Formats: sequence, C-alpha cells, structure tokens
Amino acid sequence: MKAVILAAGRGTRIRTATQGLPKCLLKVGGRTVLDRQIDWLFNEGVTEVAIVVGYRQDDIVSHLSLHHPDKVGHIRFIENANYEITNNMYSFWLARHWTAGERFICLNADVLCHPSILGLTMASEEDIAVAVDPEFREETTKVVIEGDRVVALAKTITREKCSGTFANIATFSSRGARALFTRAELRFAEQDFSSVYNDVLSLMADEGERIGVVNVEDLPWAEIDDPVDLEFARQRVLPKILASISLSDERLA
Repeated sequence: MKAVILAAGRGTRIRTATQGLPKCLLKVGGRTVLDRQIDWLFNEGVTEVAIVVGYRQDDIVSHLSLHHPDKVGHIRFIENANYEITNNMYSFWLARHWTAGERFICLNADVLCHPSILGLTMASEEDIAVAVDPEFREETTKVVIEGDRVVALAKTITREKCSGTFANIATFSSRGARALFTRAELRFAEQDFSSVYNDVLSLMADEGERIGVVNVEDLPWAEIDDPVDLEFARQRVLPKILASISLSDERLA
C-alpha cells in the first residue's frame, strides 16, 4: 500500500516552538513527528510514501535523506509551489497521479499516533474510510455517525451531536480517491483553493457518498497545531505509545 503525507504548510500557530522549521520536524521525545510517521508506516506494510512539501521543503528532504537513508529511495517528494495560497485539499490533489489508481492511506504531517491506528485504517476495505476517536475533542474535526457510516464532518459539531473525532487519517481506494479529486477540481475551477480535504469529505457525505468508520477506540493520538497540542503530545500521547510498542519492537521507539 502507498501513503501520502501532507506537509506543505507553514504551521503559523506553532512557529514559536518550531523556530521557523516545518512543524513535522518538531521533536517529540527526541525524534521528529515525521521520523515516527515514516518508521511506523513502513513497519505497518506501506511500501511507498509521497510527501507533499512546500514551506522549507529542502529542510524536510535533507532531514529524511540523513535519518532514513534506507527508506528515502521509496519516498517521493511532490512540490506544492503554491503552498502560501492553498490548503491541504490542493496538496492532496497534487498526489493524484502518483497514487496511480492504487489504495493509499493519507495523513497530515502533524499527526502523532499509535502505529496500530495506521494499521487499522489501512486494513479497511471501504472506498473511503476515516479514523475516528470516540472521544469529543475541541478544536478539531468531529464526526456524526449513523449506523456504520459517517454522515457529517465539521469542527462545529456540538458535543451533543458528536459521535467522535476525526484523527486526520484516512484511506482511499482508487474509486474513493477519484470521487474526492473530482469534487476538489470543481472547487478549483471556482478559484477556491482554501479548502481542507475534511471540508470536501463533509460535502461528499452530505451528497450520500459512503464514508466508512475506523474506530480507533482508546489508542493515543494528537494533531499538533499549537503549543498546547505539542505539550499534550509530549506528556500524554507519546508515553502511552512507547509503553506499548517498546515491548515488541524497541527500534520503533
């Protein structure tokens, strides 16, 4: 299976911590978020990774070349030259030819998660499936689930209506990705380049497109958007991850 990592943005809300570096190069427990994503994706069975880069892309390329020389031959860097005026839907769309009709997993470069979340999401056979934490979290995308499908995604979903929180990890079949790319192109035709792909997924759910659910239960994860998220990832998420994986594979710690 392939994987797409969206890493083009500036990360303006956390620049005090990054000191200008791409936020995927933030260290959490002595290693960067991106280092952990790369190791865990390949360990879960991914064979090729595309990283959509933009802001300070040379730093990302240099870092991976230095720290993952055994894997860099299986990593493709796709440039989003318009990263300053676009959002992650555009970055996602730029990977359309590279995915070449194959199933792939997609995640934002600022997501630190237990490797099992990646494995569970990759195992889904749905055309589109999203990883969902049953807990309600502020400041990120929530979902409404009816039966075994997502019918709404939005940050504005209230606690009363919320079925869980989108962990910003999703998997797509060829048909599912094509459906998303087509809707994205309609927005681009209207000069709307500000969309995040969560917004387009929500539109698709509204239109009746089936979006499956991967329940990650109590597995730890964090999306690192600001210093509060970073502290949460360092103090609450990483220790739980390491406590479980170090028993079976210390090199992934």
